[in-house]
Amino acid sequence: MRRINFTRRLKLAGNDVRFRRLPHPDGPLKFELAIDFTRLKKCHTQPHVDEAILVVEVYIGTRTERFVCGTVGLPQLGPHQSKQFRDGDRVQVRVKVADVAEAPGRLLALRQIRAGEEDATHQSLLPIDVRPLDGVPFKVEFGGQGEPPVLVLNDQLDDPNEPRAKLYAQSDKAFMALALPAAVREILTRYLIAEETPPSDDEDELQPHDEWYRFAQRFNSQPIQELFREGVERIERLPWIESAVQGLARDWNAVQKLKDVIQEGR
Repeated sequence: MRRINFTRRLKLAGNDVRFRRLPHPDGPLKFELAIDFTRLKKCHTQPHVDEAILVVEVYIGTRTERFVCGTVGLPQLGPHQSKQFRDGDRVQVRVKVADVAEAPGRLLALRQIRAGEEDATHQSLLPIDVRPLDGVPFKVEFGGQGEPPVLVLNDQLDDPNEPRAKLYAQSDKAFMALALPAAVREILTRYLIAEETPPSDDEDELQPHDEWYRFAQRFNSQPIQELFREGVERIERLPWIESAVQGLARDWNAVQKLKDVIQEGR
């Protein structure tokens, strides 16, 4: 058995290395990575750290598939495709960084991802896209009837040869700590105040605004239907919106996530 030295092993967080599934219905599991080795390089300052290899192990029980995903200096973000696992499999994942220069085999860093954890984000309601924008880094765009709002990133943030903006937005805790509460406030304000869109009556014909109302209702004791009863002014809906924003921020631990990044000096 290969021996691994765990001395000074860094526990990687979700904003350091993130494993993200790519939709591939009825096909093999496909994934890509989001990478930020800032903390790793602060922890391990040896000159050859860029040569350390990045390894992803995907497994269920004793079945394991191993992917060598480049090095710290030149990571291979993907997409990667499994030969053993299917798109719907509840796999677990280990992301490892191993030294190959000064102490070959020494594990420099590790991230353990439980089954389903890689998909546990608040972004299912808010798709992310990259498009041309006029001077702003990102904005919330609203489509036509039945289309969900989208968080759009300025395409100037991307390198044409190595697009990373979307992966960054999905994994960087500082960005999401700032962007998510602002997006929630804007979306609910649009639906409840600007457009005065009531919840749908037909449970079988739910629209994107209904999904957003259901999400926001988790943080409010007052039923959404009461906001549309006769005599309720638009301005009276603001506390309901603010409760949803604050609830999301607490639920996602946004302040602590941003604090961690500030203290790390990033």
